[in-house]
Amino acid sequence: MAKKASVKKKTPTTKKKAASEPRAKPASRERMSKQYTTRADLNAPVSVAIDAMVLPHRETAKALDALIRACAGKRDVVSQVKWGNATYRISDADLFAIAASKQHVSLYVGNGAKLEGPFTAILEGAGKLMRHVKCRMTDDASRPQVRAVIEAAIALAANQSSTAWTKK
Repeated sequence: MAKKASVKKKTPTTKKKAASEPRAKPASRERMSKQYTTRADLNAPVSVAIDAMVLPHRETAKALDALIRACAGKRDVVSQVKWGNATYRISDADLFAIAASKQHVSLYVGNGAKLEGPFTAILEGAGKLMRHVKCRMTDDASRPQVRAVIEAAIALAANQSSTAWTKK
């Protein structure tokens, strides 16, 4: 018996989409020279950012705000809204920011990566300079470890002014 030769069916080829679509036009001078507007809340008091948070996070942020101010003592604290978050500048260094997410409030520590010892247990993150503390409940803001991190970051900033936001 003779074997039948198998015939492969050809599948239809598709055209390349890139060849059929028109190329994007280069940016016009008008679009390139467009001036970007600044945020309406830029440099506003931190109460603007804190009051915009949902209620459980608002109370946590207020507790963190009071703790930062208490730990700063007589040092000049410049607090204002930047990047839509409450930020704190102490000893000429941008040190802290308070930001809310769905699940928690984060206290960002600008020189947190330089803190060593017991602080590593509470600080999270893997950046070159910044670390953060997550406060999932209002009571988390009153933990002694959070106060210790804030005090250590302020003390370190008095000696070194390099943080994640301001590198000198």
